[in-house]
Amino acid sequence: MTNTTNNPFKSISENLPFWPDKTNENPTPEDNVFTGVLIDDSMVLGEDPDPTKNVPVFVFAEIETGEKFFIVKSYAVNKAVEKVKASGANLDTIVFRFEFKGKTMAKGKPFNQFDTAYCTVQEYELMNAPQAEDTGKGKKK
Repeated sequence: MTNTTNNPFKSISENLPFWPDKTNENPTPEDNVFTGVLIDDSMVLGEDPDPTKNVPVFVFAEIETGEKFFIVKSYAVNKAVEKVKASGANLDTIVFRFEFKGKTMAKGKPFNQFDTAYCTVQEYELMNAPQAEDTGKGKKK
């Protein structure tokens, strides 16, 4: 077993899965929702001299598990990241939620449809915090 806490190696590349998983023939609704934090917004997969043959991607980490994924810089996902950047928010404090709605055609080209949203890590944690059980004490009747 490798001790990763004292690992002196600096990662140069990672072979990550893509989200959404296009190889999953029977995705559940949960498979089409991603909730996570942005790790890297500057990656391009491929080294072809023709930039149209390379794939610009984001690297996101799933908020609950920390598992990293490539998410292609589709129009909607890119716009969501750009909107948060333009707001002046610190991207390290933002949780993104993407829901893949399917594919369609736009101007004769395939187009992935996403619902996008975001909140702060603090808001996310508050939303998922266990709620104190109401005992009824202290209420006037």
